Amino acid sequence: MSGASAIMNFTPSDVDPERNMSVQVNTEPHGSHPKEQKYNYNFGFRKIGDKLIETKENSYQWHMPHNVELKLIFTAEPEHTLSHIDIKLDQTSTDHDAKIIGGGIGKNYIEVMVTARNTYWFKYEARAFQRTSLLHVFLDKTGK
Repeated sequence: MSGASAIMNFTPSDVDPERNMSVQVNTEPHGSHPKEQKYNYNFGFRKIGDKLIETKENSYQWHMPHNVELKLIFTAEPEHTLSHIDIKLDQTSTDHDAKIIGGGIGKNYIEVMVTARNTYWFKYEARAFQRTSLLHVFLDKTGK
């Protein structure tokens, strides 16, 4: 996927089959800000036998609104492919996006760019899941 992409505002439970992604939105009160925006991006799907390989998380807070660009990179173990990426975001703004910029689901690595605009805080938790490559399973069963 290349080229510029506009930041998208999602409504609850939007699904984008072209990008193999779903987004869920919830709002809750939070501290001095009237609304905490919670977003959940899912790329791919959990599959039987897949396993969690990595979790990345952090949080940031500012006194003035900030624009955030976060590049997440996950790599599967040898002879495995990525099956699912789950990214949970908490922020104060509704201007956000997450898109695959390299690799992808079903490949051995993925790069995801997460953006947030005009937010006073930004918290994320990202989890990556992998499964054994289907080609590797086939070769194991045929003995070749």
